[in-house]
Amino acid sequence: MIDPILLFFVGLAAFLSYKLFSVLGTRGGAEQKDAERLRTHLSQTEKEEAEAPLTMPEEPVEKPKAPAPAWAEKVIEHYPGFDHARFVDGAKSAYEMIVQGFARGDLDRIRPFVDPSVMRTFEIAVKGRENAGQTMDVTFVGIEKAEVVSAGKRSDHIEIVVEYRSDQIRVMRDGDGNIVDGDPNRIDLVRDRWTYSRPAGSTDPNWVLSATENAAN
Repeated sequence: MIDPILLFFVGLAAFLSYKLFSVLGTRGGAEQKDAERLRTHLSQTEKEEAEAPLTMPEEPVEKPKAPAPAWAEKVIEHYPGFDHARFVDGAKSAYEMIVQGFARGDLDRIRPFVDPSVMRTFEIAVKGRENAGQTMDVTFVGIEKAEVVSAGKRSDHIEIVVEYRSDQIRVMRDGDGNIVDGDPNRIDLVRDRWTYSRPAGSTDPNWVLSATENAAN
């Protein structure tokens, strides 16, 4: 017994083929000649491919990995298998996500990625904005740089310090929507220095934001 679902798809394919043929059939003579030349070219190509000697595909050549920078070697010493390029990419995403989460006051979303001591300062700042009836808008134009400035083991944790340079539009408004700080038409260069950490010897691949500061000019 033929599956009725299979019959449906067969009928649908036939209908679409007919509609496609109908549309192609309305083209002019010049296009039909082009189609004929295309068929001739394809036939000739198939013939050449059939007569060509059979060759095995070449093995893909693996590109050698770039050597780890000095700061990454200090991490690998305590965290074998550490991928420095992947960490930097993740640090860029984390920076934008955490800044925007803080600006919106959406702290629950970023809580898993922030150390409790840093989260406490975020909560105080957000609560202060709410009490003042203020809102904060942050628009990322782009991250110019995310550069590791130091890394290593401190006490029982591995720490990596990343310095960011980013272009942002930052505006603070009061309860009536009036601007109290910033300019929606101005792009500011923002420099931050954040520290990420993880317990040495942990099997958890995640890093958390453990300290923040403004980078020196």
